[in-house]
Amino acid sequence: MNLGQTMITMGMFVLLVMSVISANRMLMQNSEFNLQTEALVESSTIANDIFQEAQSKKFDQWADDSGTQLVSVFTPADSLGPSSADRAAVGSLPDSSYNGQYRSINAYHDVDDYNGYSRIVSADSANGIRIGGFLVTVRVFYVDPSNADSLVNFRTFFKRVEVNVKHDQYFPENIKDIGVTYSSLMSY
Repeated sequence: MNLGQTMITMGMFVLLVMSVISANRMLMQNSEFNLQTEALVESSTIANDIFQEAQSKKFDQWADDSGTQLVSVFTPADSLGPSSADRAAVGSLPDSSYNGQYRSINAYHDVDDYNGYSRIVSADSANGIRIGGFLVTVRVFYVDPSNADSLVNFRTFFKRVEVNVKHDQYFPENIKDIGVTYSSLMSY
């Protein structure tokens, strides 16, 4: 082999290495994008699980099943959250479970008990959660009956439940610190 052939071979080798590196970079970026997408999809599943859990409880601890309750007997807006007994039954927060049996399921009795609640969601393939490590926080507040986006400091027949889900590894950089917030309106 002469010098010209050696130079061509070296050039082709450099091009091959650059192509492999570029392909590897594309595969890594694609994998990262897929994990981010999966984490965002799972965050909505997690929020939906909390909404369903809260909706299975009474609207308010003082609500009856007649549907004719006076709004004045509901829990005051500045007292939304679990009672001391409910708080003790849940224990320290964030609540966590490796099999989906969170303490809030049995400890909480009405929607506003979830105000201030937090949980860590682990991977649980039986419940469709393949990525673990989500931090979930919940806020519950009364909203204006004519504007469900407007928080009010008085009792109404409508409570809004906001579930914020964060993941510090798999969420995209622009939402990693703030998380994704989902909300649901509950009514008496």
